[in-house]
Amino acid sequence: MSRYDLTDFDRHMIELVADRLVLVDDGTASEFGGSLDDYVDQVLGRGGAAAKARDAGKGDRRPAGPSRDQVKALRDQARAAEREVEQLTAQLARLDAAIATPAAGQSPADLMRQRGAVAKQLEQAEQNWLTASEALEAGLVEA
Repeated sequence: MSRYDLTDFDRHMIELVADRLVLVDDGTASEFGGSLDDYVDQVLGRGGAAAKARDAGKGDRRPAGPSRDQVKALRDQARAAEREVEQLTAQLARLDAAIATPAAGQSPADLMRQRGAVAKQLEQAEQNWLTASEALEAGLVEA
């Protein structure tokens, strides 16, 4: 077993926490654009055309997972949706307080309409978060 052999848990953990891979070689560091499997293949010297030709007939290889850019985009979508959920939840709390004790000149009916609109926005933001989170989880589990 090579020191570069990773368990499925190790790979999953790295995919969850790493935003990018960096290849350190000959005193320099450069960002590596491929997947973790590509990285291991390159480090072990298996990334050439001969290795690809040798592996072409193997049926036990897993399909390639999402690229680093795709994972980053999904994480960004999930984080943005999460921030939106937090903002809309706070806005709903403020509207609920205003409805409970309306200030002079505030119409409870107008406040209720505003609350309904914000509740719909919150529902959509929660759905966006759920969609991005599920896509991220599915991509990482399959990778």
